[in-house]
Amino acid sequence: MLYFDFAISFGELEISPLTVTILIGLTVLSFGAVGISSLRLFEFVSKEDEE
Repeated sequence: MLYFDFAISFGELEISPLTVTILIGLTVLSFGAVGISSLRLFEFVSKEDEE
């Protein structure tokens, strides 16, 4: 199994690459969910205005 024996320095904190990867993944998923939700809301509002 591949093990990373280094850490990413962030100021005085040392963060493992796995933690950084997980945080980036969660951030991308959150932005994607908000984007999809906003698009659905705009579609609903525009369809409601047409009627």
